[in-house]
Amino acid sequence: MIKESVELVDEYEVVKGLIGAFIVRDKATGLYLYNVVEPMLSDNASRVLARTRELLRVSSALPEGSNSVEGYLKSLVDETMGRLRIKLSDEELRGGVMYYLMRDTVGYGRIDPLIRMIILRMLILMARISLFTCGTVSMNT
Repeated sequence: MIKESVELVDEYEVVKGLIGAFIVRDKATGLYLYNVVEPMLSDNASRVLARTRELLRVSSALPEGSNSVEGYLKSLVDETMGRLRIKLSDEELRGGVMYYLMRDTVGYGRIDPLIRMIILRMLILMARISLFTCGTVSMNT
């Protein structure tokens, strides 16, 4: 919900169905504010995330034969869920725990959604410029 003291300037779906961003302007100061909406975690998902982060801190690198960071993180999450005897839904796993682990390990941490939004805005701007410059303009002098 947007406060009456701010005006909604724009909104983006940064990652479809997962992350949203709102740009608002404070009416009193004229400052633009970027508000990011990220997934909320259940208590169990938060416990799994915290314990998996602890496991990550003590591991030094990807193990031999590991094809991807995401696969490695998923294996750590599975190990953590087994140790804690917690079962998470696919939505909690992909849309919560894995999102935060990927954001904080291979992404830009807490500013990752803002970086993604900036990249998205740049791509939209470049597409508009491209459309504008692809047209032919003739000037008779």
